[in-house]
Amino acid sequence: MDHLTTYAYVQSIAKATMSSLKDFIQEGITERDIVDQTERIMRNFGIHQFWYYDVGAFVHVGERTIISESGKHYKPTNQTVRKNDIVTIRFESCNEQLLGRLCQNLYHSGRTSIN
Repeated sequence: MDHLTTYAYVQSIAKATMSSLKDFIQEGITERDIVDQTERIMRNFGIHQFWYYDVGAFVHVGERTIISESGKHYKPTNQTVRKNDIVTIRFESCNEQLLGRLCQNLYHSGRTSIN
């Protein structure tokens, strides 16, 4: 597989992961739940390495979306998703030294999460 094909493949996994997370996110789940689900989805696609301090996903919910923190010290919390929350998700999956990075802010309306 050439580099461009590999990069496109890794990036497609990032996009598919984010798409799956939109259906997963609902009221009552925690940042930790979202991180675990993100890592599970990417591993199912064959991603077993995460670029930034081996953190599978950075997730901040509600008021925590204003936080910027290093992966070196990042720990997901038990902060739960509530109606009308913003959920920030960022992840960097790796495959053969190529990075598939994606970051999105999702709005949880109480029924669904949209970007």
